[in-house]
Amino acid sequence: MKKTVLNKGEVKISPLPPDRWEDFKSLRLRSLKEEPMAFLSSYDDEANLSKDEWERRIKNVVFAIVDGKPIGMMTFVLRGRVKNRHIADIFGVYVEKKFREKGIGNRLLRHVISRIKKNDRISKISLSVVADQTPAVSLYMKYGFKVVGILERELKLNGNYYDELVMEKIL
Repeated sequence: MKKTVLNKGEVKISPLPPDRWEDFKSLRLRSLKEEPMAFLSSYDDEANLSKDEWERRIKNVVFAIVDGKPIGMMTFVLRGRVKNRHIADIFGVYVEKKFREKGIGNRLLRHVISRIKKNDRISKISLSVVADQTPAVSLYMKYGFKVVGILERELKLNGNYYDELVMEKIL
């Protein structure tokens, strides 16, 4: 695979408006096909979601954009129940293969953490990651996330089981 060279200024980290839901859908479905063990959802779970559902979901996603096209994404949600509204969750993290190892995951995570910190009620960020995804685990640890649990055999794909690491960062 040909390596893609990027200058830092070429990658924009930003949300997309709801009317760009088709770009989000395309990237999300591609991520589910290319990295099926990295996500709790599957391509079949999400392929037939409605336009309204994609427009709703895009509001919580930050994208890495190159030449106007999203090439990476990270979703975050602030919990809303009285007892856990101090927690934000990160999930749905993906960067296209040809753009990996270029600091895009770093930039997405730094941006999302910065946005989460702007909400005074949030004191913890939580995420889970398949234990075999060592680059992702290393990235999260670099930003102060700690492993607080292991969910054994949490995912099953093609007859294989995968453990998930539960990670948290206290703000």
